[in-house]
Amino acid sequence: MADAQWLNSDNEERSDLHRTIREFVAARLQGDVATYLEFFAPKARLNIPGNPVLNPLSGTRIGREDIGKQLIRMRGQNIYLHHEIDDIISSRDMVAVHWRVTIRSSATGQERELEILTHLRLQDRQVVEMSEYFDTGAASLMRGHLPLRNSGA
Repeated sequence: MADAQWLNSDNEERSDLHRTIREFVAARLQGDVATYLEFFAPKARLNIPGNPVLNPLSGTRIGREDIGKQLIRMRGQNIYLHHEIDDIISSRDMVAVHWRVTIRSSATGQERELEILTHLRLQDRQVVEMSEYFDTGAASLMRGHLPLRNSGA
């Protein structure tokens, strides 16, 4: 995907990085496991912070095979309706992607827009570490993992 030289070079190469990031996100949301995994180094790490009881997608996955299984789990739980990348920021071997996605839960049919920050660490143009931050509580509510409390008296 990128390395420090690619990230700190001219506008044409930066445009290439942004195009690659958009392809990376699209492959994920389309469930194209083979293409998605091509972006990762063989022993890459994927981390989604959160409580796995509330959000079964939380946790750390190591290696392409485990990351591919995670993508299949994500696609099983979510139907991705729309996404938009708001910003891509890069420096040295790090890339931050701020994006929004509208998801429909496969379990409940509920829809929600989630704002996501994806942090990538790159080496030799491949992802070696990816962390993703989003409102796991909102995702849990959408999937029916958390009961809504009636706030009325």
